[in-house]
Amino acid sequence: MIRAGDWKLLHFTWYGDCLFNLKDDPDEYHNLIHSPEGKEKAAELQNQLHNLVDTEKITMQAFSRQNQFLQKYTNSLSEEKLFALFKKRLGEGQARSIAQKLKSGMLS
Repeated sequence: MIRAGDWKLLHFTWYGDCLFNLKDDPDEYHNLIHSPEGKEKAAELQNQLHNLVDTEKITMQAFSRQNQFLQKYTNSLSEEKLFALFKKRLGEGQARSIAQKLKSGMLS
């Protein structure tokens, strides 16, 4: 993320970026990344951000930490508890499959 004046850019390495004008939209409801005014500002902020940090490296570090947390978390739960967590969102079949794979280490 980088902010310059009223503008805030959220960069997502493998997803679309978001751009907000905090003066006009303090709650960040309207992503201006594809608007005529936003395209130029987004390019400027993206350039500044990439000159400051290696966004790919930061993304990989974040994913590594998330994977470590998830591995520790899933190791602390039984297969049945994992199944119950996934069931509402994924349905019984996929929830059971993922729970079994997590407990057997196939998704680690």
